Amino acid sequence: MVKNSNDNRKKLQMSKRRNVAHVAEISVFAHATEDPDKALAAAQRLLPSLLAERTVFARVAMEGHHRNPILQFEAVIEERKDGIETLRKLLADLSSVDEDLLRKEFLKNVDRKGNIYLRFDKQQAFLGKTVLGSGDPVSFRFRLGFRLSSLEELKALLEAKRDA
Repeated sequence: MVKNSNDNRKKLQMSKRRNVAHVAEISVFAHATEDPDKALAAAQRLLPSLLAERTVFARVAMEGHHRNPILQFEAVIEERKDGIETLRKLLADLSSVDEDLLRKEFLKNVDRKGNIYLRFDKQQAFLGKTVLGSGDPVSFRFRLGFRLSSLEELKALLEAKRDA
């Protein structure tokens, strides 16, 4: 679902500013040469199916360097269980090659505040595949509140949350 109102955008910005206990942020851009519906579908396909149906994306119109139109779609996952399920799904859907890459570069994807940043190939996501990517990605930021040092530590945490 897409909201094209300034109210939803303001709510998203206030949530970020006040550090409200959201668990994840999702962002994807649709450039002038792209179909915005396909860019949005790519982001939605990375989410667990039930969450994809109820996640509301804010649509923000921007202008590029050469005055080309760019749309940004943003969403916030506020429920901790939904954020955990999303992260669990993303990690489970990675190929062994991407999982090894994430394992090797894990510390490049975390910060001191306990945020985990993951970027996925938008074109592959549209096709239903979960592939790490950095050029024009679907971006996720998961806020855990404490720093993890390895992919194994993250997976153990997710399993503990599943059993809790």
